[in-house]
Amino acid sequence: MEKKGIGKVLSVVSLFAVLLFAMSMSVFAAGLTQQGLQDGKITVAWTAPSMSSYQTLTGYTVYMGTSYSDRAVAATLGPGATSYTAIVPGGSRRYISVEYSYKYRSTYSEYDRTGTIGSLYDAKTAPVKVSGLNQARWWYYILSVDIKWNPVECADGYNIVIYDNKNKVIKKDTRTRSSQPSYSYGKVNNNKMYKVQVQAYTTLNGQTVNGPWSDTVFLFTSPTVTSSKIKNGKLTVKWQKVGGATAYNIYVSTKDKPITAYKKVATVSAKKASATIKKFNKKKFNPKKKYYVYVETVKKNGKVTSTSGSEYYWKVGNKNRNWF
Repeated sequence: MEKKGIGKVLSVVSLFAVLLFAMSMSVFAAGLTQQGLQDGKITVAWTAPSMSSYQTLTGYTVYMGTSYSDRAVAATLGPGATSYTAIVPGGSRRYISVEYSYKYRSTYSEYDRTGTIGSLYDAKTAPVKVSGLNQARWWYYILSVDIKWNPVECADGYNIVIYDNKNKVIKKDTRTRSSQPSYSYGKVNNNKMYKVQVQAYTTLNGQTVNGPWSDTVFLFTSPTVTSSKIKNGKLTVKWQKVGGATAYNIYVSTKDKPITAYKKVATVSAKKASATIKKFNKKKFNPKKKYYVYVETVKKNGKVTSTSGSEYYWKVGNKNRNWF
């Protein structure tokens, strides 16, 4: 009889434990959702978890970070809250999670407990204007140009538009999200100028939002030097024009490399395809000395002036192209 009594007591204790666990687990929490794409803001919303008669909702804690690993408390909210708006830099992407706290009351005691509403690993703002767009490299022999730009953190991808120098669209394309975004266009003409713009886009719940277009960047290479010679102590350089150019800079050096050894000796208008230089370092050109030359394309657009730089140089008197 004594053993049966002990068994009854253990059964009652076990049943109470099961009921306690069941009642503590009876809370139902709806998931966390992002509410649209905003400029410099991320708004998340949720439905309050259901509570039994033994439970009382006491509030919420919002965690945020650039990823799960660096999350920290962003806000503590009262039990009536069902949304939270985070103010973040434009173009941001964040990890956000929300937990709820509640009190559970049993016959003899009261417990503080927590639960999870949900987590968003990819909450984001509306995209911002792309910055840092520039020509990375012009490939003379394979007729291709590489461009790159600064990544937009919230972007799911980028739209690229390339124009010829008459503002005609010649290429539209997209690139998916990348930590080092870039693009190559492989149908250029070495004697022509092009323009490019890039736009970031972000998608949420099947809706795509485009950011502003970047500033226009011109794409062009340095002219091909067709001849260079010294006569009567003067250097004459001729080149092929680049359509759309506004001027040309001529550089000369007594060393082939590096490019920093070259000195700008003249600037001429885009109407010209040749220049005669009378002196270098205040001296006439010596036909017995070695000189090296390259020509730089200049494009002025409003208050912005862009130059091609150069990846090639020519030895005076030689038509062969050389790499820097």
